[in-house]
Amino acid sequence: MVFFLQNGTPLCDPVLCHGGTGVVVRRGDIAVKLPLRYIGDNDDDTQANRLVIKHEEDVYRRLQDCDGVVRCFGFPGYCIQMELMENGDLATYLKGQRPVQSLQLSWFRQMAHTLVRIHDRCVIVADIATKNFVLSADLSVKSCDFTESSILPLGSDMERADDHGYLNLHGHWPIGCCDIRGYNRAALRI
Repeated sequence: MVFFLQNGTPLCDPVLCHGGTGVVVRRGDIAVKLPLRYIGDNDDDTQANRLVIKHEEDVYRRLQDCDGVVRCFGFPGYCIQMELMENGDLATYLKGQRPVQSLQLSWFRQMAHTLVRIHDRCVIVADIATKNFVLSADLSVKSCDFTESSILPLGSDMERADDHGYLNLHGHWPIGCCDIRGYNRAALRI
């Protein structure tokens, strides 16, 4: 698949992953998320993808220095510069590897802790999936891709938060092994 920069020139950087509105490329020792542009896209399509990236920038700003979230270095123009996670996304990793159960449980604990910290910053993550968790060189897991997330006002009551049907209290979990309803710190034993 060929991706294009916003000005219409073909993207030459190595592609790490892509979604519906953005593509993540490797530039040296960092990852850069850019809005997608396809052949035949009109200016409205391109602008819509830019706005999605801008929204995600706002989420990353709210989550800056949040343990368990991919670190961002900057937001020049319509792009997000992030730390490069050497082992890629968890979904792809699991297709090629069968990690020991202790590592899988460690990942689940890390994800749960991270989601609690994200909610503490009044952000609801609407797209919890293994493709949106990435692995560092030491196989620790970090959360990324907040295009579908909701930013609520600081101080919001997250136990009652509802943003267009995205509830903090209901959700599916990335490993696909459970559906936790009404979870809290005690229920998760974290």
